[in-house]
Amino acid sequence: MHDIGRSQTQLVSHGYVGAQILEKEGVDGIVVEIVRRHVGAGISAEEANVLGFPSGDYIPRTLEQKIVCFADKLLDGDRARPFEEEVKRFVKKGHDVHRLRKLKEDVDTAVGQDAESLVLSKR
Repeated sequence: MHDIGRSQTQLVSHGYVGAQILEKEGVDGIVVEIVRRHVGAGISAEEANVLGFPSGDYIPRTLEQKIVCFADKLLDGDRARPFEEEVKRFVKKGHDVHRLRKLKEDVDTAVGQDAESLVLSKR
């Protein structure tokens, strides 16, 4: 469900577009915020402004938001992607690698183990 916005766009805006779809359908706000905040390792208010998004912060804050965001980074279609491969993609695209590593650290701490191995073992 986190990628429902891809039904309307393949752009980075699919997160907030998906959130709008779910809001219109009356989906619980907790789920809406997970969808809104899952893109990249989160999008700051400043980055959102540059991208032309509605004003606001799109960085995952709750554990649920962080888990979905992190797990999404480890999947490429039907293929599992190692975390360090995603780090290289972030570097190549000029994205905030520190934010990505912090996301992994937060999830690792919350689940009490290496989240990458946990996500990839479920595939």
